[in-house]
Amino acid sequence: MKKLLLLFAVIVTATSCNRSPDIGKTIGFTSQSVPTQTASRVATSSTGEAVYFATNAQDFQSGLNLAETSTIRYIYYVGESMTGDFTTINPKAKELKIVGAVGNISISRKLPANQNQAVDSANNFYQVKYSIENCTFTGSGSNGINLNCCYASIRDCNFNGKDTSISLVFCMNAQIINNQVINSKKGGICLNVGTGKWQGAGNSTSASNHPFIEGNRVFNMQGAEFGLALIGLSGAWVQNHISEGKSPMYHVIINDLNSTTAWNYNLNNIHLESIATGAGFLIKSRQSIVNIVSPYVQYPMTLIDANSYAGVVQVNVENLCWQPSGTKYSSTGNCRFRFDNLYNNGKVDTTTMWVNGKFPNVLTQENLTANGLVVKNYVNGKKI
Repeated sequence: MKKLLLLFAVIVTATSCNRSPDIGKTIGFTSQSVPTQTASRVATSSTGEAVYFATNAQDFQSGLNLAETSTIRYIYYVGESMTGDFTTINPKAKELKIVGAVGNISISRKLPANQNQAVDSANNFYQVKYSIENCTFTGSGSNGINLNCCYASIRDCNFNGKDTSISLVFCMNAQIINNQVINSKKGGICLNVGTGKWQGAGNSTSASNHPFIEGNRVFNMQGAEFGLALIGLSGAWVQNHISEGKSPMYHVIINDLNSTTAWNYNLNNIHLESIATGAGFLIKSRQSIVNIVSPYVQYPMTLIDANSYAGVVQVNVENLCWQPSGTKYSSTGNCRFRFDNLYNNGKVDTTTMWVNGKFPNVLTQENLTANGLVVKNYVNGKKI
């Protein structure tokens, strides 16, 4: 009862500028009272915003269905733990916020049939925003969140035991903030360009560009493929990210799929607290700049494995303050590494630190020491 009262108070504040909803307006939906409340299942605020209250799995899917034909902008789940794979397609309001869903659940959006439908602004398939907040996803056999061709905001959610916790395809400017991910079987958070998902999607469409990923914690399951994967996109900004738990194959994957339109990635304050069996950071790119600032790694592993598909891949590592004994790096193809502001006398210019003793095509090591800035340059393994 206390939970329902609190949630109802939040809804009123968020949807009606501190004015109570107009009770009894149901927008074509049979009015049902939420237990212990006098408000309708669907209430319309004086500003025209519709709020849907769901108390069980059937209610929750009914709310998603009703949002396809009525201008419902908010669905609040106020029931006990539920089970189900819930679907949405195109909310009529072009935006939908989902709050408080909990249980062995998934929330998915139907995929477009082809690339024309994916980007057809007239049909508004891509002009939809989903916000999912304060939800808890448990149980195996499905992903937690599957969204595509939309603007997505996922905040303050918990995931435990899902296949992939968050899977976003063709979602520009996604905001993924302050989520807790535990024991995902395949991986924690994945953003993908859409290749192979529907007819006509290609590696260089890059509609997943410019995601902002901050303050997430991934507790990896043993053998998981990744903690975070950025596939076929550009302009990602990742900060204050923790990847820990058991040993995944990779903590962070950046793979632009040989795209001609993916160019830059920024990762700041990334904490790796378990040993990756492949590498901490796997980079596979055609032509890009990858900035890794203030990484902190607790255990020895191949910290960065960089691979060039065709052009030049530039990896800038800044403020590397600690390298456990046994830390290695790997370079394949035309890669250039710059280690800027290595702490004191930290080194990366010994062959034992590079897989198979192979330096990248260009290696620059910069140390700010008691004697000032010391810079060493290597081209094709030779100091210049």
